[in-house]
Amino acid sequence: MKLLPSQIIIVATVFAFLLYAVRLRTVLRDRLMFAGIVAIGILLAFRPDLATRVANLIGIGRGADLLLYIFLLFSLFQNVYLADRLKTIDARITRVVREHAIESAVAPRDGEA
Repeated sequence: MKLLPSQIIIVATVFAFLLYAVRLRTVLRDRLMFAGIVAIGILLAFRPDLATRVANLIGIGRGADLLLYIFLLFSLFQNVYLADRLKTIDARITRVVREHAIESAVAPRDGEA
């Protein structure tokens, strides 16, 4: 089985994403990642032929297929980002509810358990 350059790039990108998601994530890096994706999207909107040329260069038949692969990788990134945000929000809600419960707790009266 002969590996195409595109297959190697896609697999390497998925592994790089996995490393990023597990070890390298920071707010700044997340924002830079979003900015990079937006910049690529704007570039490809103004130069749609570029997607086809890059796709052909790495062994993918059409630019539309390359865009699909990029979208799938972006979706992975977005899922990890949203899961992290939900975890953060859940922790904040838990903290607020606990603080409110402690503040509004009524001390037991004498003779009550």
